[in-house]
Amino acid sequence: MAFTSTAAAEEILKAIKNGEYTNSSTVYGLLQQIINDCPGTAVAREAQQLLNERF
Repeated sequence: MAFTSTAAAEEILKAIKNGEYTNSSTVYGLLQQIINDCPGTAVAREAQQLLNERF
């Protein structure tokens, strides 16, 4: 999966925060993908913060 827009990444980030993704490896992978696909954006910074908190 690749995020071509920050809107899509924001939706996934919201779903992660709401507990819709429970598999830790899936969550880790999605957060890393957001960081890689949306560098320098607010959503990437938020994903990095969540990654740091959970892993």
